[in-house]
Amino acid sequence: MPAYQKTSLKAVLLPNRALLMLAVTLLISGCGGSRTETQPYKLARDISLGEYYPIRENRVWSLEWKNLRGDVWRGVMTVTDMTEDDGLEVYLIVDTTITDDKTVVSRSAYMWDVEGLKHLYRVGANGDSTCFRPARTVLPARVDGGREYTYDYHCEIYSGAGKKLFSSDVRQKYRLIDRCQLQTEFGRWKNVVVVESQRTDDYSNGTTKTRRQAVWYARGVGPVKIVTGIPLDARDLEGEATGLLVKVN
Repeated sequence: MPAYQKTSLKAVLLPNRALLMLAVTLLISGCGGSRTETQPYKLARDISLGEYYPIRENRVWSLEWKNLRGDVWRGVMTVTDMTEDDGLEVYLIVDTTITDDKTVVSRSAYMWDVEGLKHLYRVGANGDSTCFRPARTVLPARVDGGREYTYDYHCEIYSGAGKKLFSSDVRQKYRLIDRCQLQTEFGRWKNVVVVESQRTDDYSNGTTKTRRQAVWYARGVGPVKIVTGIPLDARDLEGEATGLLVKVN
């Protein structure tokens, strides 16, 4: 792991422990969103996604990204710490984006619980912070093929000085759409599930934006392929940018 990731983590996370405590408090209080499900088709039943995105302290995923314009960059996700609060295990994750001319680092807190993988907050490289109420569900804990899982939450963005910049009401939808083997230029994975998601933000300024992506998760490994910016009406899972797993420890 690069040295700057370890040294910069404490400098940024320690002032933001209040964010972590607030996020955990909101989660424990049962501050709620909605979840709806539609009828499944015969794809796969009762898949435990925790087996497909195992998070543990000091785990590192390194992905190579490329967009339609031909730009290439490296993305590194590092689990730097695990802390316990009221019986909840919270993981601190550093996201590092590396290009030819700069390195950008952001930090987030996540947790797995019986409902799924949840995103508590994010602190950007410029000091801006993002909070979710309730915690943003990144993945349901268990899924059936073709069934739609919908979660509602509120998102707020704050400046480094604590001023609220804007907010949005979000509806996030997830579907398990495939179970397959995957071959990329960096490796081959035999037990892979594909999860498609759509996120719709209703912003406080009156605008609305919907984004679609798909992630291929290998059992025991985590994300091995990510496609973002998929057109909403596209039948193929091709989008604006694609990330492929290069290595994981």
